[in-house]
Amino acid sequence: MLQHPLIVFATYAEAAPTLKALAAAELTPDRYYRSELADIVITGMGALAAAAAIGRYGQNASCMINVGIAGALIPDVTLGQAVSVSQVMRNPILPDNLDPYSQDFHRSLFPILPIAEEGVRLITSDYPIHHPELSRHLRQHGDIVDMEGYGVALAAQQLGIPCQIDKVVSDFTNLEGPRMIREQIDRLAVTCWHVLERYLQRCVSH
Repeated sequence: MLQHPLIVFATYAEAAPTLKALAAAELTPDRYYRSELADIVITGMGALAAAAAIGRYGQNASCMINVGIAGALIPDVTLGQAVSVSQVMRNPILPDNLDPYSQDFHRSLFPILPIAEEGVRLITSDYPIHHPELSRHLRQHGDIVDMEGYGVALAAQQLGIPCQIDKVVSDFTNLEGPRMIREQIDRLAVTCWHVLERYLQRCVSH
């Protein structure tokens, strides 16, 4: 079977320009697509959904490329900027009354996963981060936050497949975040496609 890169998106809105540019055909009702250069899967939101979709469709991939939007935790990035990820971790904020044994147990279950030598630190959360106080806490541990990256990286690691994660800054993890995403998603999705153009040929050649 010919190996293709597997491009991983969380939502159709993020994927639409890429599907159009690659003339991708939908192969299954659960949003698995194929083009001449790559396969594409739209996993749905959340790390578990991402890992499950990759477990189903990623076993024959030559490499994994996750592109999508993420909120900025740090001030020195701009709206619409594309950034490469060097590592990804699960949301480290735990309940205040969680005992030390359980905290260590959680960390052992979800270690930090290295992705590349250079780039930003990604945190994957189970819920959107649109509150300044949460943003301040997370800033101690990471630079941007999404909801899928950890699941993508973990599944790729388990399959022994190279993984690249790039994110496009969609908001600044404050109360204006949902509005900013709604208003900018079409433009941000085009940027996602432009990011993919840089990697596809490199991935195909390996």
